[in-house]
Amino acid sequence: MSVLPEQNPEAAKLCVLVSGGLDSAVLIQEGLDRGKEVFPLYVATGFVWEEAELHWLRRLLAALAHPRLRELAVLRTPLGELFP
Repeated sequence: MSVLPEQNPEAAKLCVLVSGGLDSAVLIQEGLDRGKEVFPLYVATGFVWEEAELHWLRRLLAALAHPRLRELAVLRTPLGELFP
């Protein structure tokens, strides 16, 4: 028997891969507007622009503050060895 999304409490949760740009803002707000609990996820790879990107991402999340918007999770996956 399959479970319909509206019958599944997990369907009310949404993980959004974020960078702090326009797409991130739209996806987060869309999830919140649809009643989802939104979990923002940033993948830190060790590139030089990450500090600035995270700064602006945190400002974006503060501006979008909402009871269903969860704390930013940062997944650290260094890729420096792949790009000499």
